[in-house]
Amino acid sequence: MDDEEKKKFISSTFFPLAFVALLWLIKFIEIGFETSFAKYGLLPKSFTGLPGIITSPLIHGDFSHLISNSLPLMIYTHEKIVKAMGR
Repeated sequence: MDDEEKKKFISSTFFPLAFVALLWLIKFIEIGFETSFAKYGLLPKSFTGLPGIITSPLIHGDFSHLISNSLPLMIYTHEKIVKAMGR
């Protein structure tokens, strides 16, 4: 692997790792402050629930939900970035 390929690999790996780290940070904040962010999820048939379109992907019900989403999200996002970079 030459230097250019290493740079592309590092670049395409950083965002997925950072995004998954953000998801874990949000969950730890939710647990640490003993609160629920469920109110920021999608609320059907309600205009107040529309921001949930943006925030709901960041909220996970429990750790098993978060764990089961983390690895596939990293792999999928990494592959999409690599494809977009024209590898």
